[in-house]
Amino acid sequence: MAKDRSIKKTPDEYYYYGLKKRLRRFKVDIQKRKWFDLWHEHPDFEGFGDLSWRHKRRHLSMLLRTLTKARIELQNSGMQYQIFAAVYTNESANNAVYVHTPNPNGSQFPCELSGTPLDAMPMLLAGRVDPMRYQVLAIQGVGGTTYVIQPQA
Repeated sequence: MAKDRSIKKTPDEYYYYGLKKRLRRFKVDIQKRKWFDLWHEHPDFEGFGDLSWRHKRRHLSMLLRTLTKARIELQNSGMQYQIFAAVYTNESANNAVYVHTPNPNGSQFPCELSGTPLDAMPMLLAGRVDPMRYQVLAIQGVGGTTYVIQPQA
């Protein structure tokens, strides 16, 4: 049966299609850059994740896929690196995946990540972050909680 091409996509469908396309093209590109000084990528730069729980979950999914994709690429690079993601409960636009390496700027490597290690995943991350592969730290702030997700040592 042929698809009915008269069915229009919603603005959300176009937006998330573009976001998935950007994720497919995402690359840390260690060969080109050679080093990173807390370089980061914001999957939800516009902050749409703050509009609803549904949008927050979809953007969080993209963030975690970006983290996984970057981790796989860096594992195969043979160089020292530090990778982590920051998830802000009230400011989705600030959510980001960070890559850090020894660098000529003299920034501390690895950088120190603060926060309280969590024994149980918060609802936002439960079922999305594997506690066997990642450690989650919680930082309480005025604007809400920030979760830092980093690979287990």
